[in-house]
Amino acid sequence: MPVMSRPQKKLTSAELLLLPDDGKRHELIDGVHYVTPSPRIPHQVLVGRIFVAISKKGVREYLLVDPKNCRVSICRRSGDGSFPIVSTLSAAADEQIETPLLPGFELSLSELFAEI
Repeated sequence: MPVMSRPQKKLTSAELLLLPDDGKRHELIDGVHYVTPSPRIPHQVLVGRIFVAISKKGVREYLLVDPKNCRVSICRRSGDGSFPIVSTLSAAADEQIETPLLPGFELSLSELFAEI
């Protein structure tokens, strides 16, 4: 006979704040608690180098693709040279990628993530 487990209680943000600081990254997504280690120094150095290279080459925009959640975040260069996320789009909402850098370009996230 299979063992049935009880569904986990969803945590609140107040409960998350009560957890001890253990140096790990704690996230609460839809009430589920996720723990991941903090990025290590080599990772941070590599990310820094990538952003310097992007800036030197004149990149004005890039996309962060999240295939697991069928989302795309658009990062666009701001006046101070940083690349904030200006939009996060979802296939579930049937949104489209559009950019002022490519007038007339549209890509449906539903099509992009179809059958993966």
